[in-house]
Amino acid sequence: MKTSNPFPSISILLPEDVSESHNHGISSYWKKDDTCLLQVSIFVRESRAQVSATQRLSEQIMLQECWRPFELPLKPKGCETAAARMVTDQGLWLVHAYFVWPSLAIHATISRQGPLEGCEWALDSLASIRPGDPNLAFFPAL
Repeated sequence: MKTSNPFPSISILLPEDVSESHNHGISSYWKKDDTCLLQVSIFVRESRAQVSATQRLSEQIMLQECWRPFELPLKPKGCETAAARMVTDQGLWLVHAYFVWPSLAIHATISRQGPLEGCEWALDSLASIRPGDPNLAFFPAL
């Protein structure tokens, strides 16, 4: 596994063979010859209360009725999570997930042409998301 710090405030563990790109506030991760794509963005709140994961997800998916609740198999510790999935008419599987700490919110999407069974690495990586750098001996209090 390798550590990626797509933003100074978070880290994520990824398989060694995952490629990555960081553009316009969105970090993308994929494996060669696979259609699974993981994308991550963040929102840091320095004042006022953070919007809940459930509220963020509801606002994201309320425009389309084809979204269904999705239970993430593994979740990061110390944060609130909410996720939903849909399958398009063209067979594209999509998952939207939010991970919310008091001053940090992470929005992640997983997309894949075909069932999510080939995206276990992306789901495992989402469970590894942490504020700060996991290689440091000290983690910020959550």
